[in-house]
Amino acid sequence: IYEADEDAQYDEVVTIDLSEVRPTVAFPHLPGNAKTIDEVEKAAWDVGVAFQDGRMFHGPCHVRMNLALPLSRVKEAFRRLDEYVFNRK
Repeated sequence: IYEADEDAQYDEVVTIDLSEVRPTVAFPHLPGNAKTIDEVEKAAWDVGVAFQDGRMFHGPCHVRMNLALPLSRVKEAFRRLDEYVFNRK
């Protein structure tokens, strides 16, 4: 943990409640292209691909997908995610 010098002076103090910050996915090209995990989940759902926040299973940077499907459906799900969610034109 970093500590400020004892004689450090500040213009203002900003307090951020990190429990209110949602995980975010960075998309290419511009910082403004980032989306919260909630937005990504909704966009995926809108094109017929369901997954859920996987933090309770694997940690802070995971999503959980049920892949107990025929391989053709798994490939179609990933194609839709690629085309309509991650690389939306």
